[in-house]
Amino acid sequence: MENILQELHDKAITLTSPQLYQDHGGACGFAWVTVQGPIRKKADKETLSQAGFKYSAYEKGWVFWVGYYGQSMHMKEDFAANYAKLIRENTPFKAYAGSRMD
Repeated sequence: MENILQELHDKAITLTSPQLYQDHGGACGFAWVTVQGPIRKKADKETLSQAGFKYSAYEKGWVFWVGYYGQSMHMKEDFAANYAKLIRENTPFKAYAGSRMD
């Protein structure tokens, strides 16, 4: 499962529109991907952890903060949406994207 999350992460990067980053306009902000659901297996927890996800009691799930694309909220949102969609389509996990302005 670890490899699939890395593959999905890399694919999400390629799907993220470079045009959004070149424009440099728009809001500054943050974005993340949250994986929720009954994740009880130790192997699944380790896989998520190794893929950069951290458990958040506030989000009630495993969260991956998008640390790429400078301060561009639009790019971060685009990546997070792509990554969450790929996780939903290719794993048993429930995933969604979130964001907020700085």
